[in-house]
Amino acid sequence: MEEKETLYQTFNRELRHMLRTHHAVCDSRVKSLGLHPAQHMLLMHLACRREISSQRELAQHMHISPAALTVSLGKLEAAGYIKREVSAADGRVNAISITEKGRVLLDESKCVFEAIDAGMFEDISDEDVATVTRILRKMHDNLMNMKEGEEER
Repeated sequence: MEEKETLYQTFNRELRHMLRTHHAVCDSRVKSLGLHPAQHMLLMHLACRREISSQRELAQHMHISPAALTVSLGKLEAAGYIKREVSAADGRVNAISITEKGRVLLDESKCVFEAIDAGMFEDISDEDVATVTRILRKMHDNLMNMKEGEEER
């Protein structure tokens, strides 16, 4: 039993270490584009939305305060990546949309993330990636079952 516990502990440590390193590399590369990672996430959200988002909706979606969102939006607007306009439907609401300059930057960031993925999976076969993916999904399912069991109590 002790051998499995050590194996599980090693796996958990390596998974956390890999995720922290991946996060740090992604943040560093996004910063090299001249963006704070939270600003990049805002741009991605705006690019994926079909309808124009209000600041209140964005703050709720991003799980940040309206004040923090206002600061980030101000920087993105000053850089020309977004535009804010008074909503035709409700004059009290700013409609926010991504500009063409913002879309170009997101295209650049997509290339950056593809390069990170290529480097991270270098010398790892597609079969191995598929196996680890299946294992991670099963582990997630197991954890979700544990969570649901706790909520039922």
